[in-house]
Amino acid sequence: MRRLFLACMTLSACATTGATTVAQPGDVAVDEQANPPPGFGAGSRMMVQLTQPLGAGISYAGERFSATVADPVLGTDGEVLVPAGAQVFGHVADVRPAQGTDQPAMLVLAVDELQANGMSFPLKARIIGSDPMAAQHGVDWKNVVGSTLDGNRPGAIVGQSRSTVAGPISARAGGTLISLGNQEGMQHLPAGTALALELEQSIPELE
Repeated sequence: MRRLFLACMTLSACATTGATTVAQPGDVAVDEQANPPPGFGAGSRMMVQLTQPLGAGISYAGERFSATVADPVLGTDGEVLVPAGAQVFGHVADVRPAQGTDQPAMLVLAVDELQANGMSFPLKARIIGSDPMAAQHGVDWKNVVGSTLDGNRPGAIVGQSRSTVAGPISARAGGTLISLGNQEGMQHLPAGTALALELEQSIPELE
């Protein structure tokens, strides 16, 4: 089974196509592809849902968070590589409340690990979309991945950071910058928030 699993991972890495334009702070992230391609190589995607709320006033830099895989990840032959219900773990790289009406609260999240099929894998992925209302209306790729036009909207992807971010956020580590909005009383991503992840590296083979 392990040989078949690893073979599927290798095939899927070769089959994955397409690139995503990811915003830098102040830019617009655009991705019109609604559904993820099959496979689990670099560029492949999966959807997860947070198991706890994260945000200003309730989270801190270095805090570990978890999320549950919402949809199974399939290989090119249809085999389930990562089942729904598998766990993804990450950490909060930085968090800051809103600074006036023109600077929304920000959260910087980094993804670290995937636990699936009784195994643990280091996971290098970026967040390319989020839907804080997924627990209410369900998980749908069209609601999560798309054009980010309003950085003041809770859940908007503001940019990606590999080390530090200039301006009001000084991330302690790389991660994805997510707007928490500047509406008083919101400023968090609730439990059940859907996050779309895109792999930057394929899962390494286990010897």
